[in-house]
This record gives sequence, C-alpha cells and structure tokens, in this order.
Amino acid sequence: MINKCIAIYVFIDDLLKDLEHNEPTNRNMSDAEVITTVLVSAIYFSGHHEKAMSFMGSTGMIKHMLSNSRLNRQLHQIRELVVDLFFQLSALIKELNISSEYSIDSFPIHTCDNIRIANSKLIQGEIYRGKKVSMRRYFYGYNVHVLCTADGIPVEYTFLPDRCHDSNALKQMPFSIPVGSKVYADAAKPSVTCILISRHSWSIFGQNPLR
Repeated sequence: MINKCIAIYVFIDDLLKDLEHNEPTNRNMSDAEVITTVLVSAIYFSGHHEKAMSFMGSTGMIKHMLSNSRLNRQLHQIRELVVDLFFQLSALIKELNISSEYSIDSFPIHTCDNIRIANSKLIQGEIYRGKKVSMRRYFYGYNVHVLCTADGIPVEYTFLPDRCHDSNALKQMPFSIPVGSKVYADAAKPSVTCILISRHSWSIFGQNPLR
C-alpha cells in the first residue's frame, strides 16, 4: 500500500512538472501532496480525508501535514487544476482502451438528512430532493453520473440534482469517445440513447451496466 501511495505521488508530481505548474514556495504541502492525499483517501479510505491524512502523516510520506480545514481550502484553490488533470488522464485512458467498451451509472451524494432540509445552506430547492428506489430511501443532494471503462476506470462525469431523470446526464456529458464504442447503460437511459446513436453512430444497449 505504501509503495502504491509513493507511485501515485511520483506520477502526479511528474505530471505537474510536465505541465510547468507553478505554486507558492512557502506552502507546507505541495499541490502534488494534496492531490495524492485526496486520491489515497478515495482509493483506500472511502473518501475519508482525515483517515488518509493520518495514514500519510504517520508513515512519514508527508512530513508537514496540514489540518483538515487547511487541506480542504488548498484543495478548493486547485480545483481547476484537478479537473484539468482528470480530463487529460482520461483522454489517455480512452486511447488505451482497446475494447472501446464503456459503462455509465450513477450514485447519490446527499448533503443532509431529510429532517435537516429546511436548514440546509449548501443547496436549496425541491429539485434536489429525490428518491433512490434501489436503496429505499430519499435523498437531498446530487446524483453523480460516471462513464467508466470495462475495467471500472472513470473517464467522464457530471453532476445532476437528485430529482433530474438519469437520461439528462447523457445530454450533459461530452462523450468524447471513439465512434463505434459500446456504452452499456441501465433501463433508465434508453430514451436519449437513440439521439446519441443517430448523432455519433454508437452502439448503445439498454442493459445492466458492466461491473
């Protein structure tokens, strides 16, 4: 695990150097260290930043670990950089995806429980109130729609309010994939797939998404 974390850092650091990324020299943590910590939290700690921070600090991989609030502030400052890195890497992954098979699915992110909706300050409006039938519960927040390769590597994503139908995600996603690629989707997205087929000549099937 430690070796993989080091490999992630080296890859991100080299990539930022190739992009000639400049950052203030008086920072306790570099942007590469911040991005690495966030990726480690997503891969190994289910997105829990504090657990990843504790692991990276206790193992000595990052000597000057920031507090949780300072790490989040620095992460928000480099948001555009992170998004740019994602789409540059996803373009490379698409070129290496010889099978040209992709799957699209979604998962909810709730900002608060139903009882606290009236006090929510992050988002407001009935459009964010939705229901996830498979989970048998209501949500107040967003649905994240992700396009992945057959190996489960994400290459595109978009956010939609909970109440929006899943088919709207196909209108927002760029779908910058080669012509002739196969995209496997569930039954919630067949209505817009016909438009995509006629516009890009893709083979899109209304099936259960690849796992």
